[in-house]
Parts: sequence; structure tokens; C-alpha cells
Amino acid sequence: MLWLGVAAGVVCGLTGVTWVAVPDADQMGVFLLVLALLGGSALAAGAVWQRAAGPKSRVFVLVLMAALSGGYVLANTIGLVATSSAPDSITGLGVVQVASWIGAAVGGVLYILTLVEGLSALRARDRALNDTPEP
Repeated sequence: MLWLGVAAGVVCGLTGVTWVAVPDADQMGVFLLVLALLGGSALAAGAVWQRAAGPKSRVFVLVLMAALSGGYVLANTIGLVATSSAPDSITGLGVVQVASWIGAAVGGVLYILTLVEGLSALRARDRALNDTPEP
């Protein structure tokens, strides 16, 4: 899951770069680039943090990762809906749509894996809490 989270972060950032490459996007493209870089760095950092977290705190980090990856899928879906009705004369939108499809797929897989990993992390947390000696 570590590499998938980092990959999702990279794809998220690259999607923002594709928006900047659309000449008609102008300032909105720069805004979407900044959002994509923020979201991509959060996805990558969350993937690293969930790996480094102990059994008691890993569940919380996985909940955050699920929220981030779900939001990432939502953002890509909104991007696809927004570009689907745009005229074909706008250069660069095809690349944006491909990046959004890839982002939705990677984000969706990350979301599902995060939920599955969250269940095993809950079990590990429960075992760790039960193994803690009482004072």
C-alpha cells in the first residue's frame, strides 16, 4: 500500500501539471495545479505515515488515507464531468481526461486497499491493547 499511495500522489501532481498545460484554463489551471500538488503530497505522506505508525495509531492514519483517497476519486470524477461537456477545440483536455481516468482508477484501488488494510489494523490494535499489562 505504501507504493500505491506514493503512486497516487504522483499521479495527482501530474494531473495538476496537465491542467496547467491547457492554454484556455489560464489561472484556473494554476489553481488546480496547486490543489493537485497539495493533494498529491498529502496522499504520499499519508502512505508513508501509515507504514511508520504503531499498531495503536495506524488505524487513525488509515482512516485519514481512506478519506484522502476517496476525496481524490471524487476530484477526478468532478474533473471528468467538467471536461466532458467542453468543446473539442480546447487543446490539452484529452490529456487531462486521461490523467483523470488514471487518477480515479488508482485512487479507487487505494481506497479499497485502505479499507481492507484498516480491518487488519483494527485487529492488530485490539491485540496490542489486550496485550498491554495493566498497572
